[in-house]
Amino acid sequence: MFKERIKELRQLNNLNKVEMAKKLKVAEGTIRSWENGISEPKWKKIKEITQIFDVDESWLMGLDNLGVSQDDEIDLNYFGTVSAGNFETVPLEDGSIKVPNSAFRNVKSEHCFALKVNGDSMNKVLANGSYIIIHDYRNITAPLLKTSDLLLIRNGNGYTIKRVRLTDTKIHFEPDSYIDEFKTETYDRDLSDDIEVIGKVIYNFRQF
Repeated sequence: MFKERIKELRQLNNLNKVEMAKKLKVAEGTIRSWENGISEPKWKKIKEITQIFDVDESWLMGLDNLGVSQDDEIDLNYFGTVSAGNFETVPLEDGSIKVPNSAFRNVKSEHCFALKVNGDSMNKVLANGSYIIIHDYRNITAPLLKTSDLLLIRNGNGYTIKRVRLTDTKIHFEPDSYIDEFKTETYDRDLSDDIEVIGKVIYNFRQF
Protein backbone atom coordinates (compact mmCIF):
# COMPACT_ATOMS: atom_id res chain seq x y z
CA MET A 1 0.00 0.00 0.00
CA PHE A 2 1.07 3.57 -0.64
CA LYS A 3 1.09 4.53 3.05
CA GLU A 4 3.61 1.77 3.83
CA ARG A 5 5.80 2.50 0.82
CA ILE A 6 6.00 6.27 1.37
CA LYS A 7 7.10 5.65 4.95
CA GLU A 8 9.63 3.05 3.84
CA LEU A 9 10.94 5.45 1.19
CA ARG A 10 11.39 8.18 3.81
CA GLN A 11 13.20 5.81 6.17
CA LEU A 12 15.40 4.36 3.43
CA ASN A 13 16.63 7.90 2.78
CA ASN A 14 17.09 8.70 6.49
CA LEU A 15 14.62 11.60 6.36
CA ASN A 16 12.31 12.74 9.12
CA LYS A 17 8.81 13.98 8.25
CA VAL A 18 9.89 17.63 8.14
CA GLU A 19 12.77 16.86 5.77
CA MET A 20 10.55 14.68 3.59
CA ALA A 21 7.93 17.41 3.40
CA LYS A 22 10.55 19.97 2.40
CA LYS A 23 11.95 17.73 -0.32
CA LEU A 24 8.49 17.07 -1.76
CA LYS A 25 7.31 20.68 -1.27
CA VAL A 26 4.29 19.75 0.86
CA ALA A 27 3.28 20.39 4.46
CA GLU A 28 4.52 18.10 7.22
CA GLY A 29 0.89 17.26 7.96
CA THR A 30 0.53 15.97 4.42
CA ILE A 31 3.34 13.47 4.97
CA ARG A 32 1.67 12.41 8.22
CA SER A 33 -1.67 11.94 6.45
CA TRP A 34 -0.06 9.84 3.70
CA GLU A 35 1.74 7.60 6.18
CA ASN A 36 -1.40 7.14 8.28
CA GLY A 37 -3.47 6.24 5.23
CA ILE A 38 -5.78 9.23 5.64
CA SER A 39 -5.08 10.53 2.15
CA GLU A 40 -3.01 9.81 -0.96
CA PRO A 41 -1.37 12.25 -3.38
CA LYS A 42 -2.77 13.09 -6.77
CA TRP A 43 -1.29 11.45 -9.84
CA LYS A 44 0.96 14.41 -10.65
CA LYS A 45 2.54 14.32 -7.18
CA ILE A 46 3.02 10.53 -7.42
CA LYS A 47 4.96 11.02 -10.66
CA GLU A 48 7.00 13.74 -8.97
CA ILE A 49 7.87 11.45 -6.04
CA THR A 50 9.04 8.69 -8.40
CA GLN A 51 11.23 11.17 -10.27
CA ILE A 52 12.75 12.77 -7.17
CA PHE A 53 13.68 9.43 -5.58
CA ASP A 54 14.08 7.46 -8.82
CA VAL A 55 11.76 4.70 -7.67
CA ASP A 56 9.40 2.51 -9.61
CA GLU A 57 5.82 3.73 -9.74
CA SER A 58 4.35 0.26 -9.23
CA TRP A 59 6.55 -0.26 -6.17
CA LEU A 60 5.45 3.08 -4.69
CA MET A 61 1.79 2.18 -5.11
CA GLY A 62 2.27 -1.32 -3.68
CA LEU A 63 1.56 -3.06 -7.00
CA ASP A 64 5.01 -4.47 -7.74
CA ASN A 65 4.31 -8.01 -6.57
CA LEU A 66 1.16 -8.57 -8.61
CA GLY A 67 1.89 -11.32 -11.11
CA VAL A 68 5.67 -10.91 -10.72
CA SER A 69 7.79 -13.50 -8.98
CA GLN A 70 10.71 -12.16 -6.99
CA ASP A 71 12.58 -15.28 -8.12
CA ASP A 72 12.32 -14.27 -11.79
CA GLU A 73 15.53 -13.09 -13.43
CA ILE A 74 16.14 -10.17 -15.76
CA ASP A 75 19.03 -9.37 -18.08
CA LEU A 76 20.99 -6.40 -16.74
CA ASN A 77 23.66 -4.43 -18.61
CA TYR A 78 27.15 -5.55 -17.58
CA PHE A 79 30.02 -3.10 -18.23
CA GLY A 80 33.11 -4.91 -16.96
CA THR A 81 35.51 -4.90 -14.01
CA VAL A 82 35.89 -2.10 -11.46
CA SER A 83 38.69 -1.59 -8.96
CA ALA A 84 38.11 -1.97 -5.25
CA GLY A 85 41.31 -0.21 -4.26
CA ASN A 86 42.93 2.52 -6.33
CA PHE A 87 41.17 4.63 -8.94
CA GLU A 88 41.58 2.77 -12.23
CA THR A 89 39.97 2.90 -15.65
CA VAL A 90 37.17 0.42 -16.32
CA PRO A 91 37.88 -1.77 -19.35
CA LEU A 92 34.39 -1.46 -20.78
CA GLU A 93 32.54 -4.55 -21.94
CA ASP A 94 29.19 -4.65 -23.71
CA GLY A 95 27.25 -7.53 -22.28
CA SER A 96 24.53 -8.59 -19.89
CA ILE A 97 24.14 -10.73 -16.80
CA LYS A 98 21.11 -12.42 -15.26
CA VAL A 99 20.03 -10.87 -11.95
CA PRO A 100 17.11 -11.88 -9.67
CA ASN A 101 14.13 -9.52 -9.55
CA SER A 102 14.47 -9.35 -5.77
CA ALA A 103 17.78 -7.46 -6.13
CA PHE A 104 16.06 -4.21 -7.04
CA ARG A 105 13.44 -3.67 -4.32
CA ASN A 106 12.20 -0.11 -4.93
CA VAL A 107 14.83 0.83 -7.52
CA LYS A 108 14.09 0.93 -11.25
CA SER A 109 16.08 -1.88 -12.88
CA GLU A 110 16.50 0.19 -16.05
CA HIS A 111 18.52 2.68 -13.97
CA CYS A 112 20.97 0.02 -12.84
CA PHE A 113 23.96 -1.84 -14.27
CA ALA A 114 26.36 -4.56 -13.17
CA LEU A 115 30.13 -4.61 -12.61
CA LYS A 116 32.64 -7.16 -11.36
CA VAL A 117 34.82 -6.30 -8.35
CA ASN A 118 38.58 -6.50 -8.76
CA GLY A 119 40.65 -5.96 -5.62
CA ASP A 120 40.58 -6.34 -1.86
CA SER A 121 39.99 -2.85 -0.43
CA MET A 122 36.35 -3.77 0.31
CA ASN A 123 36.81 -7.48 1.02
CA LYS A 124 34.93 -7.39 4.33
CA VAL A 125 31.74 -6.75 2.36
CA LEU A 126 32.60 -7.25 -1.34
CA ALA A 127 34.79 -10.22 -2.18
CA ASN A 128 37.28 -10.00 -5.01
CA GLY A 129 35.54 -11.44 -8.10
CA SER A 130 32.01 -10.80 -6.88
CA TYR A 131 29.41 -8.99 -8.98
CA ILE A 132 27.69 -5.80 -7.88
CA ILE A 133 24.58 -3.97 -9.03
CA ILE A 134 24.91 -0.19 -9.18
CA HIS A 135 21.93 2.16 -8.91
CA ASP A 136 22.99 4.90 -11.34
CA TYR A 137 22.74 8.21 -9.47
CA ARG A 138 23.21 10.16 -12.70
CA ASN A 139 19.47 9.67 -13.23
CA ILE A 140 18.75 11.61 -10.02
CA THR A 141 18.91 15.40 -9.78
CA ALA A 142 20.14 15.53 -6.17
CA PRO A 143 21.01 12.04 -4.85
CA LEU A 144 20.98 11.57 -1.09
CA LEU A 145 24.37 10.39 0.13
CA LYS A 146 24.33 8.62 3.49
CA THR A 147 27.11 7.49 5.77
CA SER A 148 27.87 3.79 5.23
CA ASP A 149 26.70 3.74 1.59
CA LEU A 150 28.91 1.74 -0.78
CA LEU A 151 29.54 3.99 -3.76
CA LEU A 152 31.00 3.82 -7.24
CA ILE A 153 33.19 6.92 -7.52
CA ARG A 154 34.92 8.53 -10.50
CA ASN A 155 38.13 10.57 -10.17
CA GLY A 156 39.12 11.85 -13.59
CA ASN A 157 39.20 8.73 -15.77
CA GLY A 158 39.52 6.33 -12.85
CA TYR A 159 36.82 4.49 -10.91
CA THR A 160 36.68 2.63 -7.61
CA ILE A 161 34.28 1.28 -4.99
CA LYS A 162 34.44 2.78 -1.48
CA ARG A 163 32.28 3.26 1.61
CA VAL A 164 31.23 6.86 2.31
CA ARG A 165 31.43 8.66 5.66
CA LEU A 166 30.02 12.18 5.90
CA THR A 167 30.95 15.02 8.25
CA ASP A 168 29.78 18.65 8.22
CA THR A 169 32.40 19.80 5.72
CA LYS A 170 34.08 16.66 4.40
CA ILE A 171 33.24 13.45 2.59
CA HIS A 172 35.46 10.47 3.34
CA PHE A 173 35.80 7.50 0.98
CA GLU A 174 36.89 4.60 3.14
CA PRO A 175 38.14 1.06 2.53
CA ASP A 176 36.47 -1.82 4.36
CA SER A 177 39.19 -4.44 4.25
CA TYR A 178 41.06 -7.02 6.30
CA ILE A 179 44.23 -5.57 4.75
CA ASP A 180 45.64 -2.47 6.46
CA GLU A 181 47.41 -0.94 3.46
CA PHE A 182 44.28 0.71 2.05
CA LYS A 183 43.74 4.29 3.22
CA THR A 184 40.82 6.73 3.50
CA GLU A 185 40.59 9.53 0.93
CA THR A 186 39.00 12.81 2.05
CA TYR A 187 37.44 15.60 -0.01
CA ASP A 188 35.37 18.73 0.61
CA ARG A 189 31.60 18.11 0.72
CA ASP A 190 31.18 20.21 -2.44
CA LEU A 191 33.14 17.72 -4.50
CA SER A 192 35.62 19.01 -7.05
CA ASP A 193 34.81 18.78 -10.74
CA ASP A 194 37.05 15.72 -11.06
CA ILE A 195 35.19 13.74 -8.37
CA GLU A 196 31.78 12.28 -9.21
CA VAL A 197 29.56 9.81 -7.39
CA ILE A 198 28.31 7.53 -10.16
CA GLY A 199 26.00 5.38 -8.07
CA LYS A 200 25.35 3.17 -5.09
CA VAL A 201 25.91 -0.56 -4.65
CA ILE A 202 22.48 -2.08 -3.94
CA TYR A 203 23.24 -5.79 -4.33
CA ASN A 204 26.20 -8.13 -4.66
CA PHE A 205 26.52 -11.80 -5.53
CA ARG A 206 28.96 -14.48 -6.68
CA GLN A 207 28.66 -16.70 -9.74
CA PHE A 208 29.85 -20.29 -9.54
